[in-house]
Amino acid sequence: MKGVYEFEVSGRKVGFKFGTYALSEACEKDGCSVDVLLRRCGIPYVEEGVVKNDKINLKSFLHLFWGAAMHYAEDSGLEKDFKVSTVSNWLDEIGVEKLNDMMANGLTQYVPKNLTSPMTEMGDPVTQ
Repeated sequence: MKGVYEFEVSGRKVGFKFGTYALSEACEKDGCSVDVLLRRCGIPYVEEGVVKNDKINLKSFLHLFWGAAMHYAEDSGLEKDFKVSTVSNWLDEIGVEKLNDMMANGLTQYVPKNLTSPMTEMGDPVTQ
C-alpha cells in the first residue's frame, strides 16, 4: 500500500496514511477481517472469475479513513485525540474529489517495475 495525504482542516494539520496499520485499526473498529472491510468499502473483488463490487457501507468507509488518520497521527507523532465523527467532518471539508483520489491511489500496492514472477514448485512462472 502507498499513499500519505496531508491537509489543513480548520487550522489543524491532518493526514491519512493507508498501510497495514491503518487496515488493522479499521478492521478492529469494524469488527471484521480485511477482505470484508474492503468489500464493505466498495472495493472490487473477484469471485468465481467474476468481478464484483458491493455497495458501500458508510460506517465501514469511515472506519477505513479513521484507521488511516490513526496511522498518519501515530507515525507523525501527533495527538490521536479524534473520533470517527471527527474524521467524518474532515472528509466533508476535504471534498469528494480528493476522497476519490485517496481511494483510487491510497489502496494501490507498489509493484517494482522489474519484478519477476514467482515460480511454482515445477519452475513455471506464476501468473495471475
